[in-house]
Amino acid sequence: MYIINIRRHLQTHSGRVLLLTLTLLALYLRTRALSSDPRVVWDAVHFGTFANNYIHREFFLDVHQPFGRLLITLLFQMFGYTGDYTFVSGENYSSSVPFVQMRAVQAVVGTLLVPLSFAMCQALRMPLVSVWLAAVFVTLENAFIGIARLNVLDNMLLVASAGAVSAFAVVERMHTKQRICTSHIVMLGLALALLLKYRH
Repeated sequence: MYIINIRRHLQTHSGRVLLLTLTLLALYLRTRALSSDPRVVWDAVHFGTFANNYIHREFFLDVHQPFGRLLITLLFQMFGYTGDYTFVSGENYSSSVPFVQMRAVQAVVGTLLVPLSFAMCQALRMPLVSVWLAAVFVTLENAFIGIARLNVLDNMLLVASAGAVSAFAVVERMHTKQRICTSHIVMLGLALALLLKYRH
């Protein structure tokens, strides 16, 4: 009886408010003190170097699909970066690199993983308690918080993965009911295309 009451409560307006609260908490955790460490860390060296090459229109060999790196380059250019900084791991960014704005965009993308994980677990028909636990875990997981604060492709890849799994689960469920909607197929195709174009 107690579980049934929890289920009814979370499916109402207050459930949506709770999901919004979790999403805002995730946004706060991912955007808090973005400028506190002004050093180039981890794969930001590679993506910054790729951005410089794209901005200067220099030829280079890239073994991965360029879509994600082109998006990062576009963001750099939108924030006024001109490609004049040499990215070296552990060194401080120069004032010409909009690293705080770039980290903020990545943090927002990383925050989208919370409602997407909620939607994905619902689409997979998981029990409601498991759906909420997944959303809480994604909100508070240190690895997701940390990766969302860096200028890397992993945030976009995780969001595209969650979107693709959600879309596939919806299409599969509708296929068993024999009423597939064209828009769901299109969304699945877009999600899979983004997923493949980001990294593989």
